[in-house]
Amino acid sequence: MGRPSSAFYTTPSIRLHSGSVAAHGGIALFKYLKKLLRNILIGGVIVVAPLVILYIVFDIVFDLIVGLIRPLSSVLSSSIGLNITLADLLGIALILVICFLIGLLV
Repeated sequence: MGRPSSAFYTTPSIRLHSGSVAAHGGIALFKYLKKLLRNILIGGVIVVAPLVILYIVFDIVFDLIVGLIRPLSSVLSSSIGLNITLADLLGIALILVICFLIGLLV
């Protein structure tokens, strides 16, 4: 069958490019590993950074919304006797229904 067609290949004798590791003193292997680890790290940052930013934005928006509906949820909690978290969710649902009704009128 022969060698693979790509310029980079490995065989059981650990050959990198066209020379062996022993002939290069292991330098080629360390350069390869350094490049591989750098690419893995950069790829991980590229995937994780947007998720962290999205989490921070959602946390800020959620805190803003809960802060705005806290008076409504405290009234719902004291008058109906609901848990404060359930009252928050009910307040958000009520605001969404009001926005939907306004959208129907426009």
